[in-house]
Order: sequence, then C-alpha cells, then structure tokens
Amino acid sequence: MRARCHGRRPLAILSAAFAVAFLAGAAPADLPGWGRARWGMTTEDLGKTFGQRLRKLSEGLQYKDSVGTAVINPVWLGPARFTAVFQMDERNQRLVQVLLTFTGGTPPYASYAQTRHALEATLGPPSRSERKTDYTSDIPWFRVVDRWTFPTTTVVLTYYEPNFEDMARDKSLTVRYFPTRSNEHAQ
Repeated sequence: MRARCHGRRPLAILSAAFAVAFLAGAAPADLPGWGRARWGMTTEDLGKTFGQRLRKLSEGLQYKDSVGTAVINPVWLGPARFTAVFQMDERNQRLVQVLLTFTGGTPPYASYAQTRHALEATLGPPSRSERKTDYTSDIPWFRVVDRWTFPTTTVVLTYYEPNFEDMARDKSLTVRYFPTRSNEHAQ
C-alpha cells in the first residue's frame, strides 16, 4: 500500500507543477486599462480611484498629443521600480495612456528581462517581439520591443541601449499601456 501512495505523489506533484506553469503563462481575455485606471477617466476620477497614492503634478508633463497630469511612485514590476505617469488627451483631459518609466537609476538589460518576466506572469507571452540593432552608425544601439495586444488595451515594453561608453546614462526602460483602438476612449 505504501508503494502505491508514493506512486501517486509524484504524479500529483507533476500535475500541480504543470497547472502552475500553464496558469502563469496564460493570457487574460482582456485588459481593461492599467490597474484600476480605465481609458477615458479624468484626473478627478483617478484621484478617487487611487487616493493618496496618486500625486497630482503642479505643472503637466507635455508629450506629443497628451499631458501627464499625475503620477504614482513607486510602481513595482518584479524587482524593477517605475513611476506611472497618467497622460491625458489635450483636448478633453481624459486618460489616453499610462507610461511606466524606470526609476531605479540607469536600467541594465537584467531589469528589462525581469520586467518582461513579471509582465509575462500576468499577461502571458507577448503577441509580438522585435529586436533591432544598428552597429553601422556613429553611435551603435540596440532596442527590444515586446507587445501584448488585448481587445481594450495594448501594452508595449521597450528597452533601448546605446552601445557607447559616454551614453550609458541614455539607456531607457519603459512600459506603455494605451487603448488598443486609440480614438474610442479619447472622445
């Protein structure tokens, strides 16, 4: 009887390990925004949603077609620390993007790998990945871009590293969350 129990235990452990591995890599059907933020929210809505964690900026951070009006710091993805910047459409002051910028100093490639692993644990594997390099220019560089696309939200992880001693400080690691159909929530 004892041998029989030992025979089932490895099978049960193996089954549990496969279940954990499957669930860790399983992508959700949809991603409605970033955390509890939803596309189209106002800064006031964000304040009610995040409370004291949200810090409103006295002066907006200007981006191409949007303005960063509030931040949450710190935000952790695995062991990597980020600042979340809530970007509002300039026309109607509604949320159109959440930009996570690495705030742990100059990001090494290991921080990119850890961040990707943390995202894969909740979002599943990326739907698309790109690796680009340019070693022919005056300043050689490489960039890694991973993209997760859901019906409501797209997530883009980007790591950029110029391979030039004096430019090590210009490395960047960002994660962008934005509506998959950009005009739908900006109205």
